[in-house]
Amino acid sequence: MEAVKYGEQDVLASIAARGRAWRSKLANANNVRSIGPSALDVVQRELEAVIGHIDYGVYVMGPDYRSRIINSTFQDMWSLPDQFVEEGTDFFETIEYLRHVGMYDVADEDWPAYVQARFDDVRAADGTPRESVRQDGRVLLYKTLPLPDGGRMLTYFDITEQKSVSAQLEQLTQSLQHRVQELEQLRGELRSERDAAIRNAQAMRESQELLAEAIESIDEAILVWNHDRRLIACNQRIRSILPRWADHFQVGNSYETIMRAGVDLGIFSLDEGASFNEFVEHRWHLESAGAADEHTQLADGRWLRINRRKTSHGKRVVTISDITVDKKNEADLRALAENDALTGLANRRTFDNEIEAMTVQFASEDLAPPVGLLLIDLDKFKEINDTHGHLVGDEVLKIAARRITHSIRRFDVAARIGGDEFAVIQRDVPDQKSLRKTANRLLRAMARPMHIAGQTIVCSFSIGGAHCMADTCPVGELMDLADRALYAAKDNGRNGVRIFSDLQTQDENSTRH
Repeated sequence: MEAVKYGEQDVLASIAARGRAWRSKLANANNVRSIGPSALDVVQRELEAVIGHIDYGVYVMGPDYRSRIINSTFQDMWSLPDQFVEEGTDFFETIEYLRHVGMYDVADEDWPAYVQARFDDVRAADGTPRESVRQDGRVLLYKTLPLPDGGRMLTYFDITEQKSVSAQLEQLTQSLQHRVQELEQLRGELRSERDAAIRNAQAMRESQELLAEAIESIDEAILVWNHDRRLIACNQRIRSILPRWADHFQVGNSYETIMRAGVDLGIFSLDEGASFNEFVEHRWHLESAGAADEHTQLADGRWLRINRRKTSHGKRVVTISDITVDKKNEADLRALAENDALTGLANRRTFDNEIEAMTVQFASEDLAPPVGLLLIDLDKFKEINDTHGHLVGDEVLKIAARRITHSIRRFDVAARIGGDEFAVIQRDVPDQKSLRKTANRLLRAMARPMHIAGQTIVCSFSIGGAHCMADTCPVGELMDLADRALYAAKDNGRNGVRIFSDLQTQDENSTRH
């Protein structure tokens, strides 16, 4: 390298003077002495030849902190003139020179402390890697090692590129972490936003692989058809929902091919007289119309929910989910809401709704069918509870409920409306005679002994009934009439039936007498 032109001689003199000042202050204070040539000169020249070909910077100094070897990489790294390499330059003079040419961005007031720190690092020679950032932005990694004769060897590696790569990797890591967060949010929103996600699939091309993984993780089977009626996307959920049919849902297959397989497998059956082409056109019309939330039951008893959407790009998106468990839960909840938990009969709420529905029907129809109501009390049930205990009492109520159910018509409504109180609503019962026959069947059924936990228990019913036709009495009074008949049955010694018409006849006879 050519020597750097210093300009005026007093600049060099000033640098040398400052270097001597640092030596006087720091080196002399630490007993650093100049030494003359030694027998190591030959070894040094051999070492210089080797070090000269190393691709990182090497600066070797003697115990007097003057340079012995400066390889070309170090010289280029710090832009040192040749005379600094050839003349055994003082360490302190080198630092002053590098500051002069702008290698260090250190304020004047901080410079003494900086020189002291650099000298302490070299003197300690503990091999600890340290970073030095030059004013031009280059980052150097250096460490100082002790030599056997008391000298020091400094090695410098330019790690600017590595630092840049590390910064880029850090930025990339943050970007990937941000991507992962976006994906987690996407998974949570995918169920409600799946149609929007498909519409935006082209814009999200760079996230296509992540999106595909998310689609595979949801519970619905997703099918996407293009305008040519060909399947362009299908996740693996179809295999658990429609296992016998699933192999035919291959990307690229036509709608007609897949529907033909469905017919052959018995998934679908053609209406009498309908052709396969008519069937396919009808099904495709459903896909195109975007009918949402179709619930259909398969031959094996499972329920499916089918949701259809047409995208703005003309594609058809169909989602299929197995809702068998949901349907069962709905039925269970409905049963809990409508039925008595102990007996399984309709509960008081359902009974009241039936009475209200009949009231509305009678008010809106001139020829509403006649109805009958039986109110039933289990005689002396408290004594059974007190004598045999509540568990036996519960069994008595269950048996009574079963006997009531077996004694009435399939479409009649039997309800438990109180602790030991039951009711039967009979629609379209022609007359009071038919109502009385039902009541007598109930009495006979209840008269049979019950065998519970090794005990024989005999119970009876007290039954009060009322019959109502559109032109004879308001159905709104039916409950009150049957209740009056029930009290009459109890007053008559229990284990019997009274129909409200009996009370009317009795009142008329009393009036005549």
